[in-house]
Amino acid sequence: RIKPEASPEAYDDVAVAATALIEAIAVDFWGASAANSLDSAKESKTPIVQDVFNNLIHLKTIPEWANDRDMYYHPPDRNGKRLRNRYTTRRVEEAIGSYVEACDHATNSVGAVLRELSETLCDTGQLPAITQAA
Repeated sequence: RIKPEASPEAYDDVAVAATALIEAIAVDFWGASAANSLDSAKESKTPIVQDVFNNLIHLKTIPEWANDRDMYYHPPDRNGKRLRNRYTTRRVEEAIGSYVEACDHATNSVGAVLRELSETLCDTGQLPAITQAA
């Protein structure tokens, strides 16, 4: 497990993207005034549907409390076809995309840290000692 200190920028990017996703879902799907005030949410039961096949989260219906019903639209599935029985918003879809991108960047960043560590161990002759100690 890589500690956040090994790649702080990547971990920070994931945290920022996660916060933006939480905010988008709280406001657009739950009807909260902000992510940190779910007491103001207009939904009492979860309206969210997770689609593991298409890697999406969305709504079954447009919320009754929605003032701007035009901001809700049918999201595309993994093949680009519109899901006519599901809804999302541009804000949530973009936040999901940013979160996935930040996670991919963090994965690559952690991989680079591990490669650098491996090269350092090999180049400095530490690998035989570590192998023998194991």
